[in-house]
Amino acid sequence: MDELQKEYELAYLVTEKENTASIFAALEKQGAQITAKNEPVFRELSYAIRKHKSAFFGFCIFSVSPEKIEKIDGELKKLQHVIRFFIVQTPKKTPSRREHHPKPQDTPKRSEPMSAPQVLTNEDLEQKLEEILK
Repeated sequence: MDELQKEYELAYLVTEKENTASIFAALEKQGAQITAKNEPVFRELSYAIRKHKSAFFGFCIFSVSPEKIEKIDGELKKLQHVIRFFIVQTPKKTPSRREHHPKPQDTPKRSEPMSAPQVLTNEDLEQKLEEILK
């Protein structure tokens, strides 16, 4: 995908399954690259939309430059068999919080910074032992 292009999702309701071809043609006319699409599914609508009580619901994902979205919107509004449509920009995939930070058990726990070991003589060791045993 070109840096100037963004990814969008188009959800639509059409009167007939065959009418989806004109939707894809309108997208391609504006230079959109369709990356994914589903087979439209018949749905009974909860309420009538433009006197239609049922429609075929479908969606597709495409990439295009943002200034073309308004033209695509206009093209889709002209199509009589498109009952309703909705275009949204897909969210960028960002790494989850866990991917940014290691798990707590993976991080070594240190209460004090490590220092060079001390060199002790036998006398020093005996003195330390006596201090501990008191």
